[in-house]
Amino acid sequence: MWTKPRSIKLGGPRGDVIVLRRCLDESGRVVTQDGKKLDQPQFKKPHIYTVRLEKHAGEDWWRSGIAEQGQTC
Repeated sequence: MWTKPRSIKLGGPRGDVIVLRRCLDESGRVVTQDGKKLDQPQFKKPHIYTVRLEKHAGEDWWRSGIAEQGQTC
């Protein structure tokens, strides 16, 4: 639904770090196991996810951390 920067730090000792906050609506997500639908109550309302991106000094690519689910949005 939206993505906003939480923090941007460029030129640090280890490189660049960007932290994003994203509001995602996953209410249509379907999770199955052995062909049977599993209830996923954590996806019923949009939630804010925080993602950390890092680009280390001397590297040409961005590393992405695990998205962490937070409060509803």
